[in-house]
Amino acid sequence: MQDTRKALIAAALLSALIAFIIYLPALVNGFVLWDDPTYVYENPGIQSFDLAFLKRAFTEVYFSNWHPLTMISYAVDYAIWGLNPLGYHLVNIIIHSVNTAIVAVLSIMLITIARPLSAPAAFAAGFVPALLFGIHPLHVESVAWVSERKDVLCAMFFMVSVIFYLRYAQKNKALCYFLSLVAFALAIMSKSMAVTLPAVLLLLDFYPLKRLSGVKGVLRAIAEKIPFFAISAFAAFMAVYSQATAVATLEAIPLDIRLFSALRSYAFYLEKLFVPLGLAPFYPYPAQIDPLGADYLVTYGVLGGITIICLAAIRYRAFIVSWLYFLGTLLPVIGIVQVGMQSAADRYMYLPSLSLLILLGAGAALIIEKNSKPLLAIFLGFI
Repeated sequence: MQDTRKALIAAALLSALIAFIIYLPALVNGFVLWDDPTYVYENPGIQSFDLAFLKRAFTEVYFSNWHPLTMISYAVDYAIWGLNPLGYHLVNIIIHSVNTAIVAVLSIMLITIARPLSAPAAFAAGFVPALLFGIHPLHVESVAWVSERKDVLCAMFFMVSVIFYLRYAQKNKALCYFLSLVAFALAIMSKSMAVTLPAVLLLLDFYPLKRLSGVKGVLRAIAEKIPFFAISAFAAFMAVYSQATAVATLEAIPLDIRLFSALRSYAFYLEKLFVPLGLAPFYPYPAQIDPLGADYLVTYGVLGGITIICLAAIRYRAFIVSWLYFLGTLLPVIGIVQVGMQSAADRYMYLPSLSLLILLGAGAALIIEKNSKPLLAIFLGFI
């Protein structure tokens, strides 16, 4: 147990340090014209941190978004750094580095719940997904763009909420349940994309927690999520209210076109996760969509094939849970409710990439478990 804890600490700290070093060049970046003027350097609202500002942060919509915690973070930045972009970038990098460490912790927790691991395998289970999360090119937009503070903040509280929920499910401590709920509320106040968390917790109840045995177990799990779903409902209402003027109408983009585009976007994100080439700050919505075109036929084959494989291998629950997490957490931004004219955005993968990266961590842990590396064990011993 002690060795596993040392492996967890080593994986978290090392991956976070690497992520921090990798992003240090962003400190010389300035602000950009996209969103940064509205949120920061032309926003007088963040220049006074008082009760009036706090009231505005919680009651007003900024740039078609309701995310009071994000706006409060900008006000704190302004109080410390003024309009020096270095400080804003530094805070983003620090939060992302913390998130990288949290990924290591969360990954080891999830995998060890499923099966006990030796210290070297636990290190691999945490370090591999955390390192990939920390340095993946898809995440650059979320970290190096000041206006995407909401991504890194939301992800931090989202993952913390999951960690506290896992502790609650294992130890049945009411405090952990309460802290999970509070962290979820903070995630929602950072970015409404966290709205899917209650469904994610139900997935974790299915596996690796295995708490959905029998009708009683299912009903208990659902009842536990009622406060979470209530927060989600409030977040959904606020998202619809704040983005009412930015949402494309069905006349502008018909529902069938949105559905086909959404399917293509899922395949697009998978491609960019594993082959992150040709990344861009803006992916325009296609002028025409051919549901029988070659790229769409490939999309149907890829998504359908992965789904069939997961269902065929249902006894290996990690696959279906990881796949459903990926599909579900992308749902709020996949384009069914179209905001803006982008068909996709790198920043949307900051949270959804998590399950697939953790699955890779589980694979790395199994390889280490079956082919224990003495050098890695020695390295952990010194740490």
